[in-house]
Amino acid sequence: EAYRPLISNPAFTMPNPRCPLCTVPLPLGPIGIAFTESDVNQKPLVQGLDPKSPLADVVSPGFVCYSFTTGDGVTYESLNAAQLADMIKQSSDDPFRKLTFYMA
Repeated sequence: EAYRPLISNPAFTMPNPRCPLCTVPLPLGPIGIAFTESDVNQKPLVQGLDPKSPLADVVSPGFVCYSFTTGDGVTYESLNAAQLADMIKQSSDDPFRKLTFYMA
């Protein structure tokens, strides 16, 4: 299934001004993060990380994924946890993909 991108509005309102956004470039291959649905806003929530995850020092359980950006600059903001995991898996060979999180 193809996902329809929602291009970020440059003047977007942060989900919560007290929760800063953090954009993380993703390495090639699997990233070792398990996502679940956030109870608050149905956004993908980091449930856990593999101890060997290349992002273990950057991402923590409880972070909420705000958006996924592909290497060609397309940003997806309305993915649920399963869709996000699928997009990450499908783009494992994209050296320029990024996730943007906010710390809920």
